[in-house]
Amino acid sequence: MQFRTRKPGRQRGSMIAELAVACLLFIPISILGSSMLICEMATSLNDRACRDAARVAAEAPDFATALKRAQAAIASHASCGPVYGPVRLDTSKFIFEDYYGNPPPNELPYVSVTTIMPCITPAPIKIFGVQIGMAQSVNFTRTYRFPIVKLKLYIPD
Repeated sequence: MQFRTRKPGRQRGSMIAELAVACLLFIPISILGSSMLICEMATSLNDRACRDAARVAAEAPDFATALKRAQAAIASHASCGPVYGPVRLDTSKFIFEDYYGNPPPNELPYVSVTTIMPCITPAPIKIFGVQIGMAQSVNFTRTYRFPIVKLKLYIPD
């Protein structure tokens, strides 16, 4: 039984050309993948920070305390890198609605927290004519709404 090392009619050096084409295709795909990974990390961090801030603010008895607790929770998530910035609390959209202890039917007192996280992708991504990355940073926004929890601890005598 004989084995051939080359296929008949195939030129030498074609493997190098195939490798060059594969590298040219791999580079844009890997840059796009890294951009999408950075966007995913930013949205995940923003989501986690917003959820924690809303959860902590929902345990407060009034607006001022809830805002302070939400800001403290956001400060504990102060992670930022070279391509995504720190999480910010949007105080203009912070809502503490307790209905003054008399909520309407089928409504619960709630707190709503909105956070913003800027992100710069390493390579521009163009989707439907909108460019994301490099020239501008994109802001990821997340809003959570939690019911206000006012638990009283009753200690038996």
